[in-house]
Amino acid sequence: LPIRIEDADRDGGLHLLPVNYFTRMFIHLMMNELEGDIFHITGAEPIPLARVIAYSRRFLNLSGLEPAPSEDFSTFPRNGLELLFQSYTEAYHPYMQDTRLFSTQKTDDLLKGTGIFCPAFDYSVFERCMKYAVSVDWGKRLFPAPVD
Repeated sequence: LPIRIEDADRDGGLHLLPVNYFTRMFIHLMMNELEGDIFHITGAEPIPLARVIAYSRRFLNLSGLEPAPSEDFSTFPRNGLELLFQSYTEAYHPYMQDTRLFSTQKTDDLLKGTGIFCPAFDYSVFERCMKYAVSVDWGKRLFPAPVD
């Protein structure tokens, strides 16, 4: 370490939500709404990448992961660990740099009185997701097992 993680827009963030919320909302829409409309299923606000990085440092009990603006990489090229990190997360890069905001007004209106809500993304939610990921060896299937 250190590993700088590109944070192109410090005012933007990730649209993270628990799969159980998504599933309940999606089923509700399929069962109760007319076809042909558009509903955004997302949390109330984007989660700053810096917060996800801080939660990762805490969960992994390490230091050295830091958000960095895009222009830092033209001034100070990526080090070897940053290049490795970039290669593993390349598929997620556009999502991590996406600054779009989605209106949830229609979705929120539909949820009133249903008991369906997206919980706030805090450390306890992050930790629960990460513990699950560790328990199922998430990510290991991305790489083929070595052949003897």
